[in-house]
Amino acid sequence: EGIGSLLNAIPVFLARNIPYAMVKFLVFDLSTEKLYEQFPAAQEELNLSLLVSLVGGILGGTAAAIISNPADTVVSELKKAKS
Repeated sequence: EGIGSLLNAIPVFLARNIPYAMVKFLVFDLSTEKLYEQFPAAQEELNLSLLVSLVGGILGGTAAAIISNPADTVVSELKKAKS
């Protein structure tokens, strides 16, 4: 326990959160880009721009959760095994 336990958890934390963040921002960026191509008026109207960001965030968060779920499961199993 203590600082050693904290340092041992860093690789697991990074292995779980880096893919999540990468997928989330990649999907958000690509989806908002495609939506702005399809609906150019959304760049000029605030309400439509917020809607594009909302849809991009939903798509990005969903894809990231699907991708990072196996890592979350592994971390949970490791915690159970140590208990």
